[in-house]
Amino acid sequence: MKNFTSLLLLLSFLFFNQAESYSQVSVQIVIAPPPIPVYVQPYCPVQGYLWTPGYWAYETDDYYWVPGMWIEPVEIGYLWTPGYWGYSGGYYGWNNGYWGTHVGFYGGISYGYGYNGEGYWGGRWQGSVFQYNTAVTQVNTTIINNTYIDKSKTYANNNRSSFNGKGGINKQPTENERRAMAGNHIKPTSKQQDHQQMASKDRNQFSKVNKGRPTKTAVGSAEPKQGNAAQKASGKQRENSQPKRENQQKQQEMKQQPTHQQKETRQPQPKQSQQREQPSKQQPEQREQKSRQQSQPKQHQQQPQQSQQREQQSKQQAQPKQQQQQQHGGGKHPK
Repeated sequence: MKNFTSLLLLLSFLFFNQAESYSQVSVQIVIAPPPIPVYVQPYCPVQGYLWTPGYWAYETDDYYWVPGMWIEPVEIGYLWTPGYWGYSGGYYGWNNGYWGTHVGFYGGISYGYGYNGEGYWGGRWQGSVFQYNTAVTQVNTTIINNTYIDKSKTYANNNRSSFNGKGGINKQPTENERRAMAGNHIKPTSKQQDHQQMASKDRNQFSKVNKGRPTKTAVGSAEPKQGNAAQKASGKQRENSQPKRENQQKQQEMKQQPTHQQKETRQPQPKQSQQREQPSKQQPEQREQKSRQQSQPKQHQQQPQQSQQREQQSKQQAQPKQQQQQQHGGGKHPK
């Protein structure tokens, strides 16, 4: 009988949550989740990214904290409705989050940074561009210029309860939230699901280890994909930045081009080449001079030899005459 009663309570709980919300109850636990930890939101890294707050998930026998993260939306104009824990019939059930054109009911949980329990006040879509409310959202204004300030929803909520129901947040959905719940929704992206799985593998994220104070409460973002909604949303900013980049490139090219003074300083270089050519022209002349100098001693040596030869020839010619004279002198008879 007790098992039958608990089964009826569980079925009524599932029917209630399915009727009240698009998200389906995926887990039912008898132990309440820990309170929402206090943490600092990292700065938004890319124009068009949306903040998805951290939450307590459950696996096997313990809760673990999934860090908050900046992420690209599934489509331009879509907002994120966080998941939440709801208590009914003695069980704590998890209602999955989803993407939609309007923010639905998320149990009145104060996740912070724009998620104050009803709607989202961290930013808004203005056409195809997402604008950020710097009164409640951490934004690097040197990178992101689409900002505004709205302090009407900056009140502090000291209730850190992480579930809706008895002992937690007692809040029912508004008419606007009901209409948003009945609209078309898109389930969490693969990056969001992978992000949760990574957190489930880190034992430091489990409440039995960190005592409700996880070491990693929030992270920056995942790597952007080509053609995603965040890049489309920031397309106008990139188009505006293209002329600036072109001007910067032109300025760099102008700097690389030589100035008139540099050209003048480069002109003497041909003179150096001429000076290099002059020695090459002078080399044949020097060689000729050397050859002449080498030939002159030979000529001087040849001149004495020629004179000696001439003297010898003259002597040879004089010898026959002397012999003839001697012969004629020897033939005279004495008187």
